[in-house]
Amino acid sequence: MISSCPLEIQKQIIQELSPIDRFHYSLANKRANADVLSFNRHTFRIRRLLLRYFDTIPDVAQFRFLQHQTGMLISGSAALQFFDDTVYPGSDLDLYVNVGKAQLVMKFLVERGFTFQPGKKQPGNWEQALSEALEVGSSDNEDKTPGGDSDDEAQDEWDGYPVTKDIVGVFNFVNRGKIVQIIASRQSPMGVILKFHSTCVMNVISHSHAYSLYPHETFVDRVSVCTRWDKCGYIINPACDKYFHRGWKTVELPSAKAYFRPNSIYQNRARFVGDSGCWTIPLEPLYD
Repeated sequence: MISSCPLEIQKQIIQELSPIDRFHYSLANKRANADVLSFNRHTFRIRRLLLRYFDTIPDVAQFRFLQHQTGMLISGSAALQFFDDTVYPGSDLDLYVNVGKAQLVMKFLVERGFTFQPGKKQPGNWEQALSEALEVGSSDNEDKTPGGDSDDEAQDEWDGYPVTKDIVGVFNFVNRGKIVQIIASRQSPMGVILKFHSTCVMNVISHSHAYSLYPHETFVDRVSVCTRWDKCGYIINPACDKYFHRGWKTVELPSAKAYFRPNSIYQNRARFVGDSGCWTIPLEPLYD
């Protein structure tokens, strides 16, 4: 019985369980339930992630308030690490925000010691770079890209996702080796995330909750279902190799087992963020 082991051993065992196995174990008895609840409270604290990028707990609280104020979402590798309880050394903090709210986020970062690191064709000044992105964001021409970057050049900067339609600018800020990347969207940040290359990165963190849209595939089966194809039917996967090396196999389609699973998210049903197919984690209060 796990509960008879020393506390540190208990934690290691529970940590190795998949989210579903952890849930099933919590149903065994009251002690197991208490152990899993304690593990979840300690593990899924957003400050554990954000303190890798910001120096103090008040900074973390102010960042989360800024999320509430702007609708900014955390996604990419950072959100994946949060759900998987792991650390990818040197990985960025990817922030998705509407271009009209990006200035507030940039000012916050600069005030905390971050420096703008321009891309190949961006001005050296973040205010001017943002001004160009705002111009693109207000334009009806969705093929216009800040700084005149081609699709390929923009993809090199940002894991291969297209910058010409939903994304109007990508801005890197650095501070003592820490990198925060702001992805400024033309409209909803969630619209950008829903067009990611595959499902393992469809995880988001708001100011109050964390959501994984494909939790069974991502954290139990460890597969990532491709969502983007070229005209010849090949997977568009400039970023998939990175996640393959982190333990996710990219597949063209969900397996028959996944499709015919009871209440499968792949059957004909409408979905929304926070639905029964999501893994939803309420976050600790801002000033807890």
